[in-house]
Amino acid sequence: MAALTWTLLQAVPLVLIGIVLLKILSTLKKIHDLKASFKDFPGPTPHWLYGNMQELTGDFKGMLRVADYAVRYHGAFPVWMGPTDAFLMTVHPATVRSVLSGSDPKDEFSYSLMRPWIGDGLLLSSGKKWDRNRRMMTPAFHQGVLRNYVQIFYESGLKVRHPYIQGVYDVSEQIVKRITNPLHHFQFIYDMSQNGAEFRKTCDVIHSHSEKIIRDRRQLIASERPGSRPVDFLDILLSGKDSEGNGLTDTEIRDEVDTFMFEGHDSTASAISWCLYNLARHPDHQDRCREEIRQSWGDRQDITWYGDDWTWNCIGQLFAVTQMKVVIPMLIRKFRFTLDPNRPAEPESMLILRSKNGLYLNIHPVK
Repeated sequence: MAALTWTLLQAVPLVLIGIVLLKILSTLKKIHDLKASFKDFPGPTPHWLYGNMQELTGDFKGMLRVADYAVRYHGAFPVWMGPTDAFLMTVHPATVRSVLSGSDPKDEFSYSLMRPWIGDGLLLSSGKKWDRNRRMMTPAFHQGVLRNYVQIFYESGLKVRHPYIQGVYDVSEQIVKRITNPLHHFQFIYDMSQNGAEFRKTCDVIHSHSEKIIRDRRQLIASERPGSRPVDFLDILLSGKDSEGNGLTDTEIRDEVDTFMFEGHDSTASAISWCLYNLARHPDHQDRCREEIRQSWGDRQDITWYGDDWTWNCIGQLFAVTQMKVVIPMLIRKFRFTLDPNRPAEPESMLILRSKNGLYLNIHPVK
């Protein structure tokens, strides 16, 4: 028995050494495969440890370097995020089209950083789960459902900042900071860091808000008469069934709520801000948009859906910008925007394009 125990103790170091060697070989193969994939794409020389992260920072200077590399390397170049991780930066329509038109699996590294926040909703899921949940949620994207949001867009545009919105800003910044720090790519290191603790705390705030929304809606559905109000996105999540009669679990519902509250706010808020900024830069276009609004709305204070008769030549026709088509007209109908020359914008790269110091505009009431 003692001899067997001694033999096992001798074998343990050999097993550990074997595991380490396999990990090293696997990592070396990964690096070799990445370099082979990028052999036809010249790019900036990476540092042996930090890769290109010290150059391609999330500030305005880093964005200018990306623009410079885009010209120098003809719209596509590899970016190393450390010694073992890299991706191909595509910034030209021709190269982006090739990526978006493919059926390759989603990038697990980038999306894994967002999973503790928005879970396994439509943005991050794939395969059969994505197909099932997408079919169940299809009614939520019908024109008749979106029409009911127009007045809500108008009313929400009048409200002050919500703690949830600040949480979205914070978690977006925290994810970008993690991406640009190669050491934080290792989960155990990130979990022990202050940034990791702040990220978990922010996720808890966001999840608490989402869970409250779901809980309140369940109570409302249980107490109201069916058909007493228009059905919306959350109603469809709570009542939807797949082909086998199964609904979404509580976790799946929260994942979809977090996904769409993020996607429905962060990108839209950025687009609205930059749209107002550019309208302030180009007052002639601002005046044209304001005239269209006057022709379409007149003196009405209520906002309704006018279907095909609601003509927008300057602002656009896409359904995806329905919220912009309400909030921006509401603002430029009543105010004229001009740039503040003393506070120029300093763009920074978050999950969406933001200005580090905000977008400062002078607002003048329209008589």
